Amino acid sequence: MPFRRITFSSKGYANVESSGTRSGVAANYPQAVIRIGTLDPKFEFDIFAPNYTNSGAHGVSGWSDFAVGTQFNVGQSENAVWGGGALVWIPTGNRGFTAGAAQFTGDFNWVYNLGPVFGLFGTESINALSSPGPSGNAQSYFAFIPSTGVSAGLSANSALYGEYTYYSQEGPGSGTKSLFDFGYEQGLGPHVVLDVEYGFSPADSNGLKQHYVGAGLSFMN
Repeated sequence: MPFRRITFSSKGYANVESSGTRSGVAANYPQAVIRIGTLDPKFEFDIFAPNYTNSGAHGVSGWSDFAVGTQFNVGQSENAVWGGGALVWIPTGNRGFTAGAAQFTGDFNWVYNLGPVFGLFGTESINALSSPGPSGNAQSYFAFIPSTGVSAGLSANSALYGEYTYYSQEGPGSGTKSLFDFGYEQGLGPHVVLDVEYGFSPADSNGLKQHYVGAGLSFMN
């Protein structure tokens, strides 16, 4: 199928600080996504490149798994667009950074414009996930992960957004988790977008708190 466009998006760098039962600081990069469009503007292929994590507090580092999938729009109206997506995560990462088994995600995505400035967006995600257990063997679990956010266009080339995400399970036999994420996007030209973000997670059932800062670039063709 001929390609219509290729977009490279990278959060670039994120510094994650955890406190509680698993305290520490970890740097994550490049957090890259390659989006490959087709002749159908409503359908694309996605490749999620592995991330490299350097956890200085624990003296360990390594590469995570990578994923391949699709995104597609199935409908739209004057103010809304909705569609879906599917991802398969391949367990290619280093020990301690891989899920240990294939993971599968199915998404329903939507965007609703409230007017010329504000908009709403969200994702309802169904996930068959995996995580290494105490013995190192992969343990499978199910997680429902919905998110909802609001965006505000400051100009034709800049916007603010805030998003809340809920995890029905953080891991095998674990409790729930919440994540709040806030960001700013700035267009630097017709093909480049800069974004910066801050996020935090209140204490979950395992006593873990997290907060992070990150920045990245998107290159669109």
